[in-house]
Amino acid sequence: MDYYWKFQEITILFPIFTTFQMLFYLGWLKVGQFLMNPFGEDDDDFELNYVLDRNTYIAHMMATDLADQCPDPEGPPMEKLIPHTRASFKIQDVIPKSHLASFKLTENEMKLVKQEDIEECERLIEQEKKGHRRRLGLLVRAMDEAKRKSGSKKNGDIEEE
Repeated sequence: MDYYWKFQEITILFPIFTTFQMLFYLGWLKVGQFLMNPFGEDDDDFELNYVLDRNTYIAHMMATDLADQCPDPEGPPMEKLIPHTRASFKIQDVIPKSHLASFKLTENEMKLVKQEDIEECERLIEQEKKGHRRRLGLLVRAMDEAKRKSGSKKNGDIEEE
């Protein structure tokens, strides 16, 4: 019997689609875990009172304040303070620190960029650098130059940095 099996061709099957299904399942499982614990898995990261209170308040505001198209048949609006237990009342003012808490922007960085400004800057870049690869730094410099030119035309003087 061993002699016969030496000359047989071995067929190896690999379940490709099942592997893909398993990978997608594990990926969505990680997404679900992150949605359940958005602040992590440490003991101090399970402080969800603030998140629940804020989400309840925002949902109520979206349903009433932002969409005041119909009168409220129930009567008076919901109170802003949500009832708490004795234990959760002590910690209701603990606001979790966001990962963007130290991220600061200047007034100039918060200004919106209009599509016309982008098109004008792209046109300026094409005029200056024909045949060269456009880069983001050139676009930003061209936008600043265009703003300075428009500012000096309006104010009659040149801005200095």
